[in-house]
Amino acid sequence: TVAEHALVEADIAIQAERVRGVNASAQKFATDGE
Repeated sequence: TVAEHALVEADIAIQAERVRGVNASAQKFATDGE
């Protein structure tokens, strides 16, 4: 259904945000370590 598709799209967006946050933290940590 359209509603299910919207939920999946929202879930993907949330996952993408989470991944971006983790990557940003990892890069900051790596930079601090040098």
